[in-house]
Order: sequence, then structure tokens, then C-alpha cells
Amino acid sequence: MRIRKRIRFKALASKNLPKFMGKLRKAMRSPKKASDFKNPGRGVKSILKSIGCEKDFAGLYVLIKNGRPFYVGISRHVVARLRQHLMGKRHTNATLAFQMARKKWNGEGNRKQIEKRATFKKEFEKAKNTLAKCKVAFIEISDPLTLYVFEVYAAVQLNTLEWNKFETH
Repeated sequence: MRIRKRIRFKALASKNLPKFMGKLRKAMRSPKKASDFKNPGRGVKSILKSIGCEKDFAGLYVLIKNGRPFYVGISRHVVARLRQHLMGKRHTNATLAFQMARKKWNGEGNRKQIEKRATFKKEFEKAKNTLAKCKVAFIEISDPLTLYVFEVYAAVQLNTLEWNKFETH
């Protein structure tokens, strides 16, 4: 069992979150091409090497379209997660592309049903291609509590609430 140092919310809200927001804004000034995370045959280790990292990391990423942030996400394995967004085949791993496709598609059915339909698959592929044209910035945040709270903070600060809904399923 891991024992954590007690984090006081006041310190988290007044110091840590703004500090991480500054780091994220700095990373956003020189974002990476999202398409670099999509190449078939290029795995996570190869991508990590190309971005100067030894291993995948916990953190927050922001997708940027036309110079504007539009989605914030978190993961324990940021590089692998970005790759899933761009190359995933199902709603369980390419969740953002699935949401984007579902918004454009006008059919009925639950997730499992609609992802089998050819017309939906076309929209799903279009959405993944849209994501591949984006830029992405990310920062490492190892503490899970800080990471979860920062996701909401960053989404509000960057106004990504069209896609970051924070609704339960």
C-alpha cells in the first residue's frame, strides 16, 4: 500500500494547479503533430524515442485544432492513449473520435450497434482523420489526485467543454 503525503486542497488550488497550467501553456507553444502518434507499424517505444522520452508517463494532454485547444484528456500512459485516439477501432479506445462521429451521424442505436454500421464507420474514420490533423501538447503529472483535479481545471481554463463534459455513464 502506498502512503501519500496529505495534499491540502487550498495549496492544490492556489499553487499546484496554476503551476501546471503554466507548464501546459508553455507546452502548447510548441505542440507536436498528432499524426506522429498514428503511423501504423510505429509503436509506443518508437514514438517515445522520437519525442525524447524513455518511458510512457502519466499526465495530461490537450488536442489543438486550428490553433485552439478543443479537448483535454488524462492518462497513466499519455503516448499510448494518444495513439489509441488516432488508431482505435472501437468506442472503448477511440472515445473522442467516436463522440465526434456520433454527433454527426443521425442514426439510432447503442454504441455497439452503431459502430457496426457502414455509414457510422465512415464518420468514425473521418473523425480520426480530423484528430490526426491536430496538434497535441502534454505534460507529466505523476500524482493521481492532482492529475484528476487538473483535468477539470484545464478544461475550464482552456474552454474545451464542448467535448470535455465530465458526465457519468
